[in-house]
Amino acid sequence: MSQRDIFLAGEGDAYFRRNASGYAPERADANPLPLQTVRNYLRPGQRVLEIGCANGLNLERLRRDPGCTGSGIDPSAAAIEAGRQAFPALDLQVGTADQLPFADASFDLVWFGFCLYVIDRPLLPRVVAEADRVLKDGGFLAIVDFDPDAPVRRRYSHAAGVNSFKTDHARMFLGFPQYVLAEKRPFSHSAEGWDADPGERLAVQVLAKNNAGGYAPLESA
Repeated sequence: MSQRDIFLAGEGDAYFRRNASGYAPERADANPLPLQTVRNYLRPGQRVLEIGCANGLNLERLRRDPGCTGSGIDPSAAAIEAGRQAFPALDLQVGTADQLPFADASFDLVWFGFCLYVIDRPLLPRVVAEADRVLKDGGFLAIVDFDPDAPVRRRYSHAAGVNSFKTDHARMFLGFPQYVLAEKRPFSHSAEGWDADPGERLAVQVLAKNNAGGYAPLESA
């Protein structure tokens, strides 16, 4: 089975249950570093998509402040059902990053919520294309994921047949001139600052999309 199918078949639900305390609805007033960073790129009334949204806790925080419209997708049916009950104002759907059920240019900000590290490597080109497709020109792309010194692969300890891939996933988008890095802030599982242990280091990165701005104009011959 692909990692995608393993998460859809039950590991997504298991992940949500293992981490349920961190997604408790009463934590909606918390303000972790990734949320602080992403909030700076949003205005009231804008549309946000979180890929790997769990029960939509982050989206609910953004719905309240600055007042965005939130949509989320996650492979865990348990997480989505919990989110629909706790946060009925959100649009939450079961699915995966390689097949987004949304129209072109639907969102002002697309957020990968700590999920890229377990996505099948052959699916990454499709994941990049799908995120770019639904993100408006002039919008922002946020990535929360591991930030090691060099790409590494490790066996995922919670499910057989799954690997985790720790790398700078923002580079997939930054290879295109229309994406530029707007901000990067490091943190770890235990602190908000840079972590000396590359295996524990994470980062939130925000990229700006400008389809015309990445190219220097030349006079025609």
